[in-house]
Amino acid sequence: MAGRGFLFKFIFFVASGCWINQLQAQGLSAGEPFVFPQGYRPEFRRELIHEQIATEQRALCKADGRSDSLFTPTGDAALNNAISFSLLSEVNRIRFQIETDSTLDHRLKVNYLYGLQSVLGYFRDYFRKPRGVGVNPAYLPLIIANYETCFKADLRGESIAPYVVALPYDAGTTLLAARIFENNIGYKAAKENLLLKYCTLFPDKTFITLQQHPEVSFADSVLKVIARTYPRQL
Repeated sequence: MAGRGFLFKFIFFVASGCWINQLQAQGLSAGEPFVFPQGYRPEFRRELIHEQIATEQRALCKADGRSDSLFTPTGDAALNNAISFSLLSEVNRIRFQIETDSTLDHRLKVNYLYGLQSVLGYFRDYFRKPRGVGVNPAYLPLIIANYETCFKADLRGESIAPYVVALPYDAGTTLLAARIFENNIGYKAAKENLLLKYCTLFPDKTFITLQQHPEVSFADSVLKVIARTYPRQL
């Protein structure tokens, strides 16, 4: 990641919108909606965290300003359908899967349910904020799909970094807002990649960002580029 070659390849990746294919593949391919089995109820020790997830779902459905049970934050009907499917069906399927997985103990179930709730809470707080601090609501299907991928990788002791690297900056930031992956072997690389994405998106803020994070491996390479393009930052 430290080399200039990687830096310029990464800038091309962001500029060319390569994440769009992933969004189309994951976010716009809604299948049959998930329905909880009749009579299903979470184990009583975990009822509260399930209710907290459901509360986030309801809050997001209201946050678009419409009095219905859907989440439609964009002007694109097909995309809104995919976003609502992800929020309502996929989130329920994932929490049901976690709850009923007999290989997970209570601690792990609470951990991954808490991560799901935290992702939704962060998304709700930031989806209406401006570019640079906010998260694009169109990315919710990507975020939910990759949360599932990441927690399963984490369970296997594998790195989450490849999945975070493949996401746009705001989607990856929302994913790490789960606050459960800090001990994952790929967490440091994932955080560093998000910093590189931020510097690429906002080069005028690069110098102050790297001052706050001098330990990142790409600092020297990026500073050389910035010195030529934005000399007043130095």
